[in-house]
Amino acid sequence: ELVEVGIDCECFEIQTGTGGLFNRDNYENSVFTSSKIYTSFACFPPADGVRQCGHYTLPDYCEYNERYLREFGVDGMVRYEHKIEHLEQRDDKTWDVTVCDLKTKASFTRNYDVVVVGSGTHTHPPDPKSVSFMKGFAGQVIHSNQFRNSCDFENKKVVVVGGGESASDIACKVAKVASQSYLACRA
Repeated sequence: ELVEVGIDCECFEIQTGTGGLFNRDNYENSVFTSSKIYTSFACFPPADGVRQCGHYTLPDYCEYNERYLREFGVDGMVRYEHKIEHLEQRDDKTWDVTVCDLKTKASFTRNYDVVVVGSGTHTHPPDPKSVSFMKGFAGQVIHSNQFRNSCDFENKKVVVVGGGESASDIACKVAKVASQSYLACRA
């Protein structure tokens, strides 16, 4: 949308491709629990069109984002494997942005009129042991961000805490292999 109104843009993405956290080593058979119709851009429907109420697998979602970037000619504006190291506002209200190219380890600084930060809400997951009701619990505790495979919980008593997309999806997977499984949500 910024390009459509004539604003030059440059995007730095720490991941190796589109999709943010969905473009990494996720857990077994990861699928969005929100349907394609709610996950897709209104101006760019899913390729299958007819199955808009279906759900993206994570690789399908990343591919959808790549098609979106190509369709609107903005794929060349994204620089993958680049990490923002520092932002500093100058007296003239512009911004110096220091970026590290993770492939070459070289850093550079550029000046911009405007900075938009889209770091995502789950870039740094909280430590699950820091939650007050977990104090004193001696068993294994992981965040959904660390979950990879339900077989790690085979024949164990498991409680999944939360009612979001990841918790619901993981609870279903763990229930198939655990000796006992519980889903705990706040009322």
